[in-house]
Amino acid sequence: MTDDKRILELLNTRDEAGLKALSDKYTPYLMKIASNFLSDRNDCEECLNDVFMRVWQEKLSVKPELLSVHLASLVREICIDYYRKNHRKKRIASEYTVSLSEIGDLASDGKASDPEESIDRMWLSGLLNAYFRTRPKEVRNIFIMRYYYFDSVSEIAKRTGSTVMRINTLLSRERKRLRKYLEQEGYEC
Repeated sequence: MTDDKRILELLNTRDEAGLKALSDKYTPYLMKIASNFLSDRNDCEECLNDVFMRVWQEKLSVKPELLSVHLASLVREICIDYYRKNHRKKRIASEYTVSLSEIGDLASDGKASDPEESIDRMWLSGLLNAYFRTRPKEVRNIFIMRYYYFDSVSEIAKRTGSTVMRINTLLSRERKRLRKYLEQEGYEC
């Protein structure tokens, strides 16, 4: 297995072996993330192709230890765009829609359309960062698994060695705490 530093070197010199190594190493990881957004395997594969195409076209300046994070961010972004495009045509159930319905007013899945909206989004981002710095690591990780990677509750329970009921309770309580915190800070939910 090729290490990330070598993969980045190959990609930045436009050696196709880098793309093959990247695909071999990261396809299962990225497919897992994509499948949380999209219910159709062909759509997931299409999104992964877009990720690899984007990586091939850009000169990567990420550090090797951050390559997986960069790829996760790319696949997430591309899947959300793909989901929105498909969702306009028909209703498709996915962990993405379920997760968004759980956090409701606390999250906007659209992009800012005006400067005031951009400022509000930056302010909310700062509030969220401040809030989660005060929370236990387990809570932060579970919240990220659910609302950033859109893992199912049963998957989170399995990965954390917990029960589905405990994860649901933890998430419910945390959403209430977060809502209360945001309202105290002047953010209207």
